[in-house]
Amino acid sequence: MIRFKSLYWKISSVFLLLMFIASAVYVYVTATAASDFFKSTKQKLNREVAGELLNEVPIFLNDSLNEKAVKRIMDHHMEVNPTIEVYILDKEGKILTYDAPPEKIKKSFVSLVPIREYLKGEESANYILGNDPKAPDACKVFSVAPVIEGENTKGYVYAILASEKYDDVSSMLMSNFIYNVGIKTFLITVLFAIIIGLIAIRYLTRNFKVIEEGVGRFSKGDYNSHIELNAQGEFTHLADCLNEMAATISDNIEQLKGIEKLRKELIANVSHDLRTPIAVTHGYIETLLMKNNSMSSEDRERFLKIVLNSTENLEKLVADLFELSKLESEKVALKLDYMNLSELVQDVSSRFKIMAENKEIDFHINATERGMVQLDVALMDRVIQNLLENAIKFTPKGGSVKINVVKSQGVFKLSVKDSGIGIDENHLPYVFDRYKKLDSETNNQSGSGLGLAIVKRILELHQIAIQVESKKNEGTTFFFELPDQTQKKPK
Repeated sequence: MIRFKSLYWKISSVFLLLMFIASAVYVYVTATAASDFFKSTKQKLNREVAGELLNEVPIFLNDSLNEKAVKRIMDHHMEVNPTIEVYILDKEGKILTYDAPPEKIKKSFVSLVPIREYLKGEESANYILGNDPKAPDACKVFSVAPVIEGENTKGYVYAILASEKYDDVSSMLMSNFIYNVGIKTFLITVLFAIIIGLIAIRYLTRNFKVIEEGVGRFSKGDYNSHIELNAQGEFTHLADCLNEMAATISDNIEQLKGIEKLRKELIANVSHDLRTPIAVTHGYIETLLMKNNSMSSEDRERFLKIVLNSTENLEKLVADLFELSKLESEKVALKLDYMNLSELVQDVSSRFKIMAENKEIDFHINATERGMVQLDVALMDRVIQNLLENAIKFTPKGGSVKINVVKSQGVFKLSVKDSGIGIDENHLPYVFDRYKKLDSETNNQSGSGLGLAIVKRILELHQIAIQVESKKNEGTTFFFELPDQTQKKPK
């Protein structure tokens, strides 16, 4: 079905309208130019007509008009050349005699301004128009010769070169000319131009149809739809932009699906971890209430410690969730300051010595390199804290945890290495995903599962990438680098 609102028909309509306007302008300009050409040619060819009549008979005899002789000559000339009309004027431009019915003469005076301009005799590409006594509002080409006696101008022989008969014939010929040019030759030319133009428009807009179909497929859910064009040009660039946009949207949809899946997993995992401490707390409190009178003080203390531990785990989970949410909100403004990295590492590490000793873990701190780095002290404190907590948590009794700060080529490298259970190679790409517990062994460990996700996000805010190396049952190393800013620190 033809769709007249399509781009092809819109462009075609504008093209046809412009063609018709151009056609009308062409006919008008051609007719006007032809008329001007004929007028200019006629005036130049008949420049001496009035002078010839003057040479045949004296116009004035004894200061009086030689009317009979003049009329005889006028009749003769107008019979020989029906395109002219001859008038005798006095020196003021008043018409003295003519050869026509009196009722046809509408003006008794002729303006001398064009006559004087004509008599200057200057060659010009243009023609000069004078008054037509028979048509007060019309001006026509003319020929004129002054009647001079001695040094005085007695009057003028004034010949209109476009008589009434000429106008009638000229109008008929002009109508035939317009018909021949406008209806025949011109219409054939315009029709040919329109056909070629429509074919050209169809050729130029054919790619738009392909683009329209491709966008239609994409709008119906075919996100892998790709627009292929054979020709080069603006539409090819448009198609490439649409293909890139479609690919971006498709990727975003896939990312949203992944985020939605992660959200569901997060809700399920968080719900499980919230349910566990709540259930433990509820169970032990209920037992305390039921056996309050018969329970020994030792059992009561043990139960209360279990309840306290469950509430602490619950508090840590909620705190980690809030912290990660805040870090991912992109509203965190870093409070950058210059800090000695080794001092920061020693300060944070000292808090974990007791924890390591209680698990009989060999805890080593190697942070003696001097130098300043620029960072958010509070957030970097949390990074080191989470890495050490994670290392001690997954290192068995008798194992080791080492934190090192090494400087090389203007860069500080901070690493946390443990001899714990390690991470399977296939799980390494997911180790920083939030609430990701990678296997059954880690699932037995308490914790929110958000610590490493928080570490990664804080370092991303510092524009730092963290890396991990691990082997199953051999241990794991987390490390990242900070540029030495000692020389840039303001004094």
